[in-house]
Amino acid sequence: MNMFDAQLDAIRAALDAKGYTDVEIVIAETGWPYKGDPDEAGATPDNAKAYNGNLVAHLKSEVGTPRTPGKSVDTYIFALYDEDLKPGPVSERSFGLYQADLTANYDIGLAKGSGNTPSTSGQIGVTPAPAQVQAGSGVTPTGFCVTTGSLPGSTQQEQQGGSCYMPAGAEAQTGHAGMQQLVWFGILLSLAMLVESR
Repeated sequence: MNMFDAQLDAIRAALDAKGYTDVEIVIAETGWPYKGDPDEAGATPDNAKAYNGNLVAHLKSEVGTPRTPGKSVDTYIFALYDEDLKPGPVSERSFGLYQADLTANYDIGLAKGSGNTPSTSGQIGVTPAPAQVQAGSGVTPTGFCVTTGSLPGSTQQEQQGGSCYMPAGAEAQTGHAGMQQLVWFGILLSLAMLVESR
């Protein structure tokens, strides 16, 4: 057993004990930073690749946990791409499988045509992938927004005219709004459980 399975089984046991046997568990966020400040020794590409790669391999195996054998759980890896504007230590901005320009930080075998298959041994090598930016468009072939400032030869005027322009020092409010909604949902869910238990 591993810590991931132990935590899943603990939550399952608590839900079952309260009579919520039909509630499915979803892991909304799990990941590992590939880079950090000097005092964050564990934030390395090898550790991030081992954690995320082994997680994917474990979930794909559908072995399940001791309490729920043969059943995988929906799990969302944090994060698809780095959050360059996020405040705090370097590790807070370094959870992405990809950089903002879609250059791979490391490969865990999820990308189509990926030559790397995750294993449970933790022996996963680091293989960078090339960026997929269309010059002058500010958008990648997959539709992700890339600021024109990251494209060679772009000017401030081109940046301001692009669909991805964000003035220096501006903060994205969507993340804050999403977090507020999640907090309110948690509060309401807790209140509902309190009322039901009385």
